Amino acid sequence: MLTEVSRRRHVTLKLFIHPESLGPRVDHELSMHHRISTATKWHPGRSSVRELLDSFEVTEPDGCHHCLVHPPLWESVLTFLRRNPVERLPAVVLHRLFLALDYLHTECKIIHTDIKADNIMFGIEDDTVFTAFEEQVLAEPSPRKLVKGDRAIYVSRELRMPKEWGAPVLCDFESAMLGDVEHCEDVQPDVYRAPEVILEILWSYEIDIWNVGCMVSTENGNGLVQELTK
Repeated sequence: MLTEVSRRRHVTLKLFIHPESLGPRVDHELSMHHRISTATKWHPGRSSVRELLDSFEVTEPDGCHHCLVHPPLWESVLTFLRRNPVERLPAVVLHRLFLALDYLHTECKIIHTDIKADNIMFGIEDDTVFTAFEEQVLAEPSPRKLVKGDRAIYVSRELRMPKEWGAPVLCDFESAMLGDVEHCEDVQPDVYRAPEVILEILWSYEIDIWNVGCMVSTENGNGLVQELTK
């Protein structure tokens, strides 16, 4: 039998402030995650898509906020690229991204529509990063201020660099669309927009592949492409 301590784990919360002001976006992202969670788990791309562990609502005097619970991840591909002096990405990023898209397209019937370096994040295998953070906060509490009398807002502090990174994961399904219906909506960031979307004609899964090609070119991805073609 698991004890309360053994069942504890670190998680990340994605918080929607006043979700009623966001219209259907919260429910939409939840529906996409439900579709992913009910699809086959044996596809090799399943682990390349961010998992939703749970969701809940928090009621405060100033409104209701919805929280999505995810496994913790490390920094985004964009941050990694800017940190790397040669501005190159490992080939595994593109490999994992195509696995994720194959899983979404074939098993989940989902079109992501918003693939960018900010939405691809590295996993983290080194849990000591979080325990070290907890110990640091206990030893040296972050500066804080009280808002509306009893709500504390804390100054952000960084995690230390992990000893072991995990594989890249595709995140953020706020803009995802169902793939088993026809679409002509205006989607994708301008710089990554597929010709079908620009011309306002019917589009489908192919726009995600176009999106990846644009991202690799735009985010200084020549080094990644060279590595793949060696």
